[in-house]
Amino acid sequence: MTVIDTFPAYTIVASGNTFEEGEDFAIGRDTARYGRLYDFFRLGSVEGLAARYNKDPDEQIARAIEFGHELYWANKCATIVSDRPQNHRTVRAINLGDTITFKGKTFRVEPAANNTVTLVEVA
Repeated sequence: MTVIDTFPAYTIVASGNTFEEGEDFAIGRDTARYGRLYDFFRLGSVEGLAARYNKDPDEQIARAIEFGHELYWANKCATIVSDRPQNHRTVRAINLGDTITFKGKTFRVEPAANNTVTLVEVA
C-alpha cells in the first residue's frame, strides 16, 4: 500500500483495484486555488441492496433489468466540514479510465454528468 496523500480526516492510498459492496474509492482532481482535491464514490449493486433489505436478489435483478436500471453503480459521497471528531479513514485512489473488479466483474470507471462516474462493464 502506497500513501498518495494525507489529510486530517483521511489518507489516500494506492492499493489494488478489487472492491467490495459499499466500499469507497477516491478520484483526484487538480484545482487552481486548492491544489489536489478528491471526490469520493461508494460502490453499490442491486444484489447488495436486495441483501440489505432481505429481498430475493434474483427477483430484484430481474425487476431492475425490466425497468432499464443499472445493476452496478458508484454514488458520489457528500463531503462536509464538521466540528465533530471522526475516525481517520483510509481510502483507495483510482483514476478515471482505470479498471476495477467489483462483484466478480470488471468495469472501467468513466466520467459522467455532474462530476460523477459510471461503471462500464469490460468483457
